[in-house]
Amino acid sequence: MRSPLFILPLCALASVVAAQSTTTTIPSAADTTRPTLSPFYTSNVFYSTTSTTTAPASRSQTIIDCSDIALQGGIWRSITTRRPVGLGNSNPAITTNATLVMSTATANSAASTTTFATNHGANMRTMISGNINLPAAANQATWPSPWLTSFPFTAPFVFQNVTGGSLVIDLTQVQATGQTSWYVEYTTPDNGGRATNGSAPSTCRFSSNTYNSGLSYTTGGLNPNGGTWYVSYNSLLPNAVGVVALSAYGMDNKGTWPLPIDLTGLGAPGCNWYVGLEIGFLGAITANASGSARLPNITIPAGLGGSAFYDHTLWLDPAANAAGLVVGWSSKWNIGTGIGAPSAFVYAVGNSHTNAAGSRISGACPTWQLQG
Repeated sequence: MRSPLFILPLCALASVVAAQSTTTTIPSAADTTRPTLSPFYTSNVFYSTTSTTTAPASRSQTIIDCSDIALQGGIWRSITTRRPVGLGNSNPAITTNATLVMSTATANSAASTTTFATNHGANMRTMISGNINLPAAANQATWPSPWLTSFPFTAPFVFQNVTGGSLVIDLTQVQATGQTSWYVEYTTPDNGGRATNGSAPSTCRFSSNTYNSGLSYTTGGLNPNGGTWYVSYNSLLPNAVGVVALSAYGMDNKGTWPLPIDLTGLGAPGCNWYVGLEIGFLGAITANASGSARLPNITIPAGLGGSAFYDHTLWLDPAANAAGLVVGWSSKWNIGTGIGAPSAFVYAVGNSHTNAAGSRISGACPTWQLQG
């Protein structure tokens, strides 16, 4: 006796669902790699405001290519996210009224538009509708931050990978309590940026008892196409004279240099040198009467994406210590590749959250985890 025809697709679906693990991190790189370039967080997912005239609301749409999802078929019963590491402020506890809609589209993220509706596939389903609670969360010392307690779906979402397609996660939220955004971890295209190379030199002070605790800079020239880069060093001894060193080596890429180099033996206790000397010194710069010194513009050529360089300053202050030397705050300057996640992010915040269209960023993606 032949089986009824409707049993065949049900059996096929059951085999797909049972075949693979259903815990999926989006984007997949966030399983093993921390987003480290600024901005590495976004407030557009759980946006809030203290304004009495702007809605504490947002709509954000994550469009991730199915090619980034190893799972070929399965079910998800909940979703969660996590806060970034390295963001100094804490996330407050909030309650928000959330509507989460998911679908799989036949087009990939590159074909997405600023119009929310056109990015969805035909199988749109509302997975969450109601209040969700996000806990207070402080900055973590190490990456990654823990996942939040998951937000359960009203019914399972059946996922089947679509060749050349994308998964769409569409969240509209209006905060009921709290007046501060809840930041989530976020991957952006690699357009270059700054990372600290050793800590700010609080133990290496000028005779004025200040230290180089602040920097002003541009990252515009750190993109793959090159451009102008500069940095200003702040909180210096007024009118101090110093030199700037640039190097291909720093604390995470030491080469043969025994970094950090303790300058105590030279008569500068509490001072450390954090870079090699392969590129060399740019020459002297002088702080102004307010204690700031700006490095002249440097042109970064195109074609250096994926590389990095380091800077460090050395300042003369005879009254500071026996050596008469004080070091500044060292940085690592990453030159971007222009590559981001295989995704797009569309968002609208505040009073615009009900608009049919928003702003779109290619290669950007909040960190989500879908759980079976």
